[in-house]
Amino acid sequence: MGVWGLLALGLVSGVGAALAGWLLTAPQTATPGDFLFADKLWHFLAFACLTAPGCLALDRRGRRFWCAHMLALAVGSEIVQAVSGQGRSGDPIDALADAAGVLAALLGARLVRRLVSQPRS
Repeated sequence: MGVWGLLALGLVSGVGAALAGWLLTAPQTATPGDFLFADKLWHFLAFACLTAPGCLALDRRGRRFWCAHMLALAVGSEIVQAVSGQGRSGDPIDALADAAGVLAALLGARLVRRLVSQPRS
């Protein structure tokens, strides 16, 4: 992977980190969007953006670690929200949306890896 590819992965990861940081710490009423399931969409996108760069940059063993790490963050962040006493509540459906983002990133990275590794005719 070249320098531009690594910079792009870093940018996607940074956007995911900023979005996740905001989603996981902002007051519950601050979720963007006024459409049905907007919060779940943001959770999905944040965790997909956080997971995808690692899935593209790491080897198989590293990808397993990274996905397990991201799933632990998804569940752990909801537990922290539930017990923190900061006016937040943990939502298992948010954790499922996060996990769906992790899975989508893993599958998307697998597809990209296959497309890139195919010999060109």
